[in-house]
Amino acid sequence: MVQFNPGCIYYFDLDLPMKQRYSQLFPKYAPLVRKYCQIWLETNKPSQEHLNDLKKLFETHPDKELLEFVKYFAKECGIDESIILYIQFMYDFGFDDSLSMGCTSILINQEKPYIVRNLDWDFNDVIRALTINAIYIKNKQVVSIHLAIVSQLMTPHTIKNQSYAISLNFLWPQYKVEQQWQSVLQNVHIPSIGRLIYRLSVTNHIYDDLVNVLKDVIVQHHGLLNIVGNKKNQCAIFYINDWFNTQKYQFQHEIKSNENYLLSTNGDYFQFSIDRYNAATENLKKQQDFSNPMKIVENVAFQYPNYNETTILTTILNCELSLPFDVYIK
Repeated sequence: MVQFNPGCIYYFDLDLPMKQRYSQLFPKYAPLVRKYCQIWLETNKPSQEHLNDLKKLFETHPDKELLEFVKYFAKECGIDESIILYIQFMYDFGFDDSLSMGCTSILINQEKPYIVRNLDWDFNDVIRALTINAIYIKNKQVVSIHLAIVSQLMTPHTIKNQSYAISLNFLWPQYKVEQQWQSVLQNVHIPSIGRLIYRLSVTNHIYDDLVNVLKDVIVQHHGLLNIVGNKKNQCAIFYINDWFNTQKYQFQHEIKSNENYLLSTNGDYFQFSIDRYNAATENLKKQQDFSNPMKIVENVAFQYPNYNETTILTTILNCELSLPFDVYIK
């Protein structure tokens, strides 16, 4: 096992303007962001027409914070604004030919619950190099910590604050790329699931309030939100459906008081997700002690097929703001 804290630990003050808040990232990360964007373009091959449509969003998109971030990063990295905006929707577009076997999230029910999470994606070396601990400050107090990709700080996949921690399991869209484009272009008032997580991370909801909020949430893309609070029996998995279906579907699976864990993979309609779910379940059944997160890492998360050739990193989430995320690679 190799342990490391990815990249550097950065403190971002939410009370500062965007340029001042993120200036410490440049010029260090500009070459990697350019490489990352190029890989996305070569892999997904968006048409120039689609990219031109994205440019038009700058005139109408209501999410001014996201647009300000995009414009600032585009200038610092020397990339067209439409490209930076495009990669903000990574969870919405996905890859039609993705090699990823998908993320695994294991929610452990202890006095202080925690999540052991495998992040799986394509071109993992580049994403690993762009991953940082982003510590957010407001009114001179730490309000949340994100394990984030530099180029997508506004759409994180892993967050924690003092009341809850959330990991996102991306779900491949069940509709075509053109429909995905239309969902982004025509429904700008509906947040992406990554933007939802960012906004939740800096709120002062307690766990019970958060669960009630999520029951009424609708986003541009569906996904699994894996959530633990800071007290025993505060563990839940939300399947949040996207706007595209005619009937919104919301599924919530909450921990029972006698259960040790909840488990989520990326969707039961893919065989490799079922295989990962079954393998993790069998390994969890063998566990006698759930109090040590590293045992779950070693005996479950680090076992194939949950840990596989597309796994970028494994991390442990809790509600402790005193420490950044510990990250492990095998």
